[in-house]
Amino acid sequence: MMMIATRPDLNGFPDTRTPETIKRQEEAVPQRSPAYYRKPKRAKIISLGTAVPETFVTQKEAYDALGYTSQRVWNIFQNSGIDRRPCWIHPSKLHNMTFEQMCEEYEKGAVNLGLRAAMECLEGDIRNEIGSITFATTTQPRLLCPSLSYFFSMFLKLPSDIEHTDMIGGGCQGGAPAIRRAHDHFMQTGYPALVITAEICTATFFPAPEKDLENTVANAIFSDGACACLIGQDDNPKHPWIWAFASEFDRRYVELLGFDWVDGRLKVKLDKDVPKVAPILAERVVNRILEQVPGMTLQDIKHLIIHPGGVKVLDNIRDRLKIPEEKLAYSRQILRQQGNQSSATIASIGRLAKEQAQPGDWGLVLTMGAGFKTYGILLNWA
Repeated sequence: MMMIATRPDLNGFPDTRTPETIKRQEEAVPQRSPAYYRKPKRAKIISLGTAVPETFVTQKEAYDALGYTSQRVWNIFQNSGIDRRPCWIHPSKLHNMTFEQMCEEYEKGAVNLGLRAAMECLEGDIRNEIGSITFATTTQPRLLCPSLSYFFSMFLKLPSDIEHTDMIGGGCQGGAPAIRRAHDHFMQTGYPALVITAEICTATFFPAPEKDLENTVANAIFSDGACACLIGQDDNPKHPWIWAFASEFDRRYVELLGFDWVDGRLKVKLDKDVPKVAPILAERVVNRILEQVPGMTLQDIKHLIIHPGGVKVLDNIRDRLKIPEEKLAYSRQILRQQGNQSSATIASIGRLAKEQAQPGDWGLVLTMGAGFKTYGILLNWA
């Protein structure tokens, strides 16, 4: 049985309910309105929530804690575009942890941060109307059954007939297809759809030597966090409409990003050609997005919400698509302050865009991940 089911303390989310309270809550299953929105014509992102661990480490602190000594490795850390990163597991503990302990920390961290993000995202009675929950993650070190979406439903006390979807292994772009899943459910049923992503990248640490630069780069950029968003419909002009989706999968690049199984644990796969391929696939996705709005050009899109896969990835996308550097400000800021949180990163960038957006503005979410799947979502603050 999965440990979460019997764990009395979720590291910040203790289950303090008495047996009587548990029984009462189980009997009082939320009842959804019979006709909430009917079938809508378009969906919006009506709320966002994010959560990060309390512990942050600077690049120098991470470099020292991981036991690195060479100038070559320090240059990688120093030139990553990152000042500090949130970590669920402090880097100083990683070398002494077993794979089992890392799996347990993933479960605690994912549930803790995922719940915090979801609770920030949900207000009032809206949770009683939710029709689906989609959970996305890639840093889950082992199979969990039941999967985490069921535990989120339990702790959030969502309706008993809610639809569950767990998307495992999408990498940094995993949040985008989860939003697509939520969007499609909302469009079919009219009931709001919840998305949660949680990544504990520190739980996938692999003790490779310094000369393994692929592993070293991963240790220099990845961090931990969670995000949540609610897809639905409301009258708030600060909440953007979802206007279009596009994606690209090129089988020639499927092996460049992901995880391998080495010596009984996950080991990140981060090919040196990632910064070269990312802009090629990004351009294809952008072109497909633009084709869906007659006359639109990339210059018409004011807010670019691009996943910060790394400094070189952002630089190369900027150069290939001829994007003004100032339009990468959101992505650069989150990379600098939070590192690369895999699929959980994009909501923090989206929140910055939301704060600046004005009626009529267009926004573009652009993210890429495992298998080098690349995804785009066009937004409009109408």
